[in-house]
Amino acid sequence: MSISRKRSAAGPTAVGFDEYFGISASLDMPPFIFIHNDRTVGAADGEEEVGCAKDRRAADFEAVDVLPMITAKAVEYIGGAREGGEALLHVLSAQRAACAAGAVEGVRG
Repeated sequence: MSISRKRSAAGPTAVGFDEYFGISASLDMPPFIFIHNDRTVGAADGEEEVGCAKDRRAADFEAVDVLPMITAKAVEYIGGAREGGEALLHVLSAQRAACAAGAVEGVRG
């Protein structure tokens, strides 16, 4: 994944979070791209249907990968904080689409 040079002045790190990895809203609200801290990961230069909406998306963005990717990044961050002995408050928000197209096996239903 490549980190964009375009910054967001209103992202989670601008309001006090130390770290952020996720998407801007839910899987039925574009653009379909990951965000790391205050930058997009890649570029939303494609357009196709994701979940139940058609709009801009990053070339490697797949709706079914969102929850596993956010979970993997959370585990990675928690592991680093644990090794450093830091106090930690971690918020993990499960993203989902209003339609079943974005549902991941194992969490569907």
